[in-house]
Amino acid sequence: MSDHARSPIARLIHYGILAGPAALLGSLALRYDSRLLAIGAVAELLGAVLFLRRGLAWRPPTSASVILLYLMGLGWCWFHTRELQEPPAAFARGMLLLVPVGLLFAHDLARTGAEARRQARRNVQRLRRRRDWPADPAQIPRLHEVRALRDVLKKDASPLFGLFNDPRAEVRMAAFAALEGYKHWRPSEIAVVLHKLHQMSEPAVRAMAITALAPANEPNTALELARFLRDPEPSVRLAAIRAAITNPGQRWAIVRESVRAYLADPRFANDGGLPGAASRLPAVAVCDLTAWAMEPEPLGSRSIRALIEHFAHRLHGEIDYDLVSDLSGQIIDPNTPAGLRVEIAHLMRTFRLLTPDLLDRMTNLDQPGPIRLLAAEAMLAQNPTDSDALDVLRGLGRQPNRELALGVAKVLQEQLGFDMGLPADRLSLQSRAAGDIVKRVQQWATARSTSNSANPTPGYPMPGLPPETPPPLGLVKTGPPGATAPGARQSWRK
Repeated sequence: MSDHARSPIARLIHYGILAGPAALLGSLALRYDSRLLAIGAVAELLGAVLFLRRGLAWRPPTSASVILLYLMGLGWCWFHTRELQEPPAAFARGMLLLVPVGLLFAHDLARTGAEARRQARRNVQRLRRRRDWPADPAQIPRLHEVRALRDVLKKDASPLFGLFNDPRAEVRMAAFAALEGYKHWRPSEIAVVLHKLHQMSEPAVRAMAITALAPANEPNTALELARFLRDPEPSVRLAAIRAAITNPGQRWAIVRESVRAYLADPRFANDGGLPGAASRLPAVAVCDLTAWAMEPEPLGSRSIRALIEHFAHRLHGEIDYDLVSDLSGQIIDPNTPAGLRVEIAHLMRTFRLLTPDLLDRMTNLDQPGPIRLLAAEAMLAQNPTDSDALDVLRGLGRQPNRELALGVAKVLQEQLGFDMGLPADRLSLQSRAAGDIVKRVQQWATARSTSNSANPTPGYPMPGLPPETPPPLGLVKTGPPGATAPGARQSWRK
């Protein structure tokens, strides 16, 4: 009974109309001591219970059933009191006849739409007279007048069109907010709203107009709304993105080029992926974004971010094992863009979905360096003496890649306790400090070949190396004395 739960008076009238036949038959049963009328009263009461939680008794479709309920009561009453001319019997017959006639009138009036238009015009006048508006524009759609307009605007939006010309932005925004969720769009109504949308200068009003038009399924409307993906105002772009992914299975083929142009535009690189599109992307959009992940910046990185946000939103709920299997396959698939593979691997690790078998496959030599580094880090987090993970780190540390070397240094410092000199803040790849850290990583990676180097420091074996292997040249232990037990973390400094 959501359509009248807001009004206690309407709820009281609704209950009174439903209880009318049972009350009339019950009073006659008591007066004339009639078991037949008592049975009729009980039957009418049971029938009324069926409509307690339905719509208002005088509105379709509930009104048709309530009319039938009264006519059944009239027949029951007439069968027993047709020979009686006493006022109580005549009053009961009259009420059981007049109420359904009134309900029939209200039913037909509602079916023609005249009552809805009358209520719409009344709420429009209330909005025109309103002077006290919320300071936050986001509260305007929650106003009583706006919600009342949204309830009565079922098939005709024309009563609102006069508000689009109001000089106050709050009134125009309220008019567009009342159209939110409107489904029966006519071409003429769409044309009016689009025309006003292009005339509006206030970002909040434009965003609300786009939201109102989002359910319209005409291809031309979708294209018009997609143009606002490159609007200078972030709130308008957000509304356009949400409109573009409304009914995405039907709409994506229409708006995909507009979405691609938006993602490739460097002016909007700070927007990230597709805000508001998480978990709502259709399969065809996921395929397109995966293909765009190989494109130059900013299209490639923004496509990857949109996909990761989509996958993360889906994984936050109940685990979809088909999705997990698909993501696991993409991590080790050489046909998947390398950047996307790395981000998916990080996502899977965040949700603790990297299985030992998958980690083992991620350390293969045919995998990109960042994938192998992430797998080694995950394996060392579980077992700091994992020889396979240490071998992967040594191999990566010997590569002439400064970014990978710094990643190895981070793993050595955080997982194995080495003091590699990594600062707390961001480190520039071209800085002198980064060069020193790279040298330390290379010394660690080649430690086995320097067992006979000058000035060794015996007695302090490094984790993952045989006990007789000295530390890398120039590094000394910083951990607590005696921390030489298997698996114990030790630190080294220059």
